[in-house]
Amino acid sequence: MAQNTEDGLLAWATSGRRAKVCPVCGGPNECGGAAGTDRCWCSTVTIPHEALTAVPADAWHRICICPRCAQQPSAGIS
Repeated sequence: MAQNTEDGLLAWATSGRRAKVCPVCGGPNECGGAAGTDRCWCSTVTIPHEALTAVPADAWHRICICPRCAQQPSAGIS
């Protein structure tokens, strides 16, 4: 979900959220972009719309959710 800007840098949410933390459950999100690799786990899967609706607006297209929240949409919602 990290989004490349025109200059090639990754754009992260400015709300104080951390790139390596799932914005839904607060656990590690296993983001490849945040870890400095070329590809993230989320680039090879289809995440259900129900899971994406749990992502806070300031993290949308900026910070990955974790694989657990992507598979179980209600898992990270309190």
